[in-house]
Amino acid sequence: MVEPLAIAETNELGLSFDSAILASNSTDIDNNNSFYALVIGINDYPNLDRLSGAIADADRVVKFLSTNLQVPLDHIINLRNEEASRAAIIQGFFKLRDDPRIVKGDPIFIYYAGHGGSRREKRNSGAANEVQVIFPYDYGGQELESDRLINCIPDQTIATLLNSLSEEKGNNITVVFDSCHSASGSRDGSGVFPSMQPRCAPLLHDIPCDLDDDILGAAPARQRKSPACGSREKAWEQDQQGRFTTALLEVLQSCPVEKLTYHNLIISLPDLINQSPHCYGANKSRVIFNSRISSPQNAYIPVTFEREALTLGAGTSSGITSGSIWELHLSVAYDSQPFGRFTAKGPRVSTTTLTPFTEEDKRSLELILAQKSRLQLRLYARQLNAGTGNELKVWFSPQAARMLFHDSNRETSQISMPPKHEVGYIHHSREGADLEVEIHNIDSAPESLEVAFSICDSIAQAHGVSKLEQRKPAQRRNVESVLFAAAKWNWHLRRINEQHIKEGRHSVIEMGMYKVGQSIRANRRELLQDPESVPVTYDETGTAALVEFVARSRDLYGIKLSNKRSVPLYVSMFFFDATDFSIVHLFGHSASNGQGDPELPADGELFIGDAVDGGSPLKFTIPLTKKVEVGHLKVFWSTDPLELDHVPQPSAFDSRSSRGVTKVSKHRVTKDWGTVCLTLVQHSPSER
Repeated sequence: MVEPLAIAETNELGLSFDSAILASNSTDIDNNNSFYALVIGINDYPNLDRLSGAIADADRVVKFLSTNLQVPLDHIINLRNEEASRAAIIQGFFKLRDDPRIVKGDPIFIYYAGHGGSRREKRNSGAANEVQVIFPYDYGGQELESDRLINCIPDQTIATLLNSLSEEKGNNITVVFDSCHSASGSRDGSGVFPSMQPRCAPLLHDIPCDLDDDILGAAPARQRKSPACGSREKAWEQDQQGRFTTALLEVLQSCPVEKLTYHNLIISLPDLINQSPHCYGANKSRVIFNSRISSPQNAYIPVTFEREALTLGAGTSSGITSGSIWELHLSVAYDSQPFGRFTAKGPRVSTTTLTPFTEEDKRSLELILAQKSRLQLRLYARQLNAGTGNELKVWFSPQAARMLFHDSNRETSQISMPPKHEVGYIHHSREGADLEVEIHNIDSAPESLEVAFSICDSIAQAHGVSKLEQRKPAQRRNVESVLFAAAKWNWHLRRINEQHIKEGRHSVIEMGMYKVGQSIRANRRELLQDPESVPVTYDETGTAALVEFVARSRDLYGIKLSNKRSVPLYVSMFFFDATDFSIVHLFGHSASNGQGDPELPADGELFIGDAVDGGSPLKFTIPLTKKVEVGHLKVFWSTDPLELDHVPQPSAFDSRSSRGVTKVSKHRVTKDWGTVCLTLVQHSPSER
């Protein structure tokens, strides 16, 4: 198994998230008595351009907290203008951490409205990385009893403060920045009015390598954040208020917060000119301000109505297939009722046309179009199934077929795919099957019979781990819960861009594995100055590779991606656990209502797990009872943003936990997508 060494699992919704707290119909008042917040707003910078709406936005946040959610005022730390000094902002994090009233798991909300910025700086490792910052009120002033100037607050410092807070108070933390990190946006010209002002500023002074060494201690863990804009965009304020804050409030007022996830919140925001809010992180399916509840449904994908056609904002790069069935909704509430079903036709790289499934669905759409302006129409799609042709091929032993289906000879082409499962399975002969199902203890009493599952994978078979240790009672309902999970697991693991195979094209991404350090003790690690390469064996196309190594719990690893193309690429990486069919998201963009930023630069590299821009290192472990385990690290890449929030899933055997991992270019780019997969054969230290 593999786990990212993340400490704080916060929700960062960078932007004005004042309204994100708003629950217009919230009735859980008692719970909000355990709600705490740090709210920061700065207008009158002495050494930077003055803003006009940051304080108003922060005040609106407090009003919603105290009035709509009835959060006690003494639960809110307020910092405005000169109160929001560098020392006071940092102290605000410590006050939350040390507040004895806050019980671990209580919701904590941190909001910042003010200037942000970014610059490429050399870190302690000597490598140059993009450093994103926020500016305190006293930025550029003189430190007391020192000749040093007061500096910005870098992302690394904020991440460490969040980690410290999370260790003490739990991971139910939401962070929002209504600022941006680009002082020279590339799309500033169009749609900008004289009354608009960006919330960004240039860094006037270098960032010392030892800045905040007393706070940093260990390198920061990966955070979940959602900035108000992409790195080449700016967060704007107009009419003395943040444009994003205003848009966000409108969404939250239209949907009860207890039925809204972070992902669905972001995609439901209206289009903001020159601004693309997005949300990063692993827990985007969580209900806002509630770390204990996740949406039981697949994530929504936005749908537009253009040129008399419905267009889904995802295509083949996101696994959309022709013939897949989708429900359309008018609301992003996870329990909203659909108004019709629609079929995907001719998916392209990043978009797909949807057509009504039945005449009744067509009439439902026409009725909605007659009632709403085309400009105001916002639709959201949720996938019901991936269509036919992608099913898991399952061989059932005669005894298993008889016990499960009362039929010992079911080698037919019948597809089993209930409506709520993305991918189904098909009964298949043993030759060419993806999975084998047999009765484990054939001589036991009928009520004690169990089913065993075996993966038909040459690597797993070669290492003697093709038969899964975990079993299920010999009842169809229990067995199918595993089969549907395995079907989804197999589909996303095996799917590739078939066009590349037809054209004989090699992978445009090279994937390497490196040892980057060691765990010293809990939440502490020692990183290597020069990461050590782990031998990788590639196939002839470069899209699949194999690594064999000893999985020691103290060793930390990273994955380096090298882009061979002259265009930047969006990437997302998942771990596919072959022991329980879990899929864990390890890296990549979260939800966005705009273009966002590609993670992998043109002709450049991305080091996932470098403890800086690439997030936390990965740690691989094997249970003491096992000698070998097999898993897969798979990277999806695309020239357009990926919609893959529907891919992760928990263990097929234990619903409580998963065994897996605890506008950029001015010229026209040909749309494309692909994958690269690294299979991991993890040996127990006791065997080597």
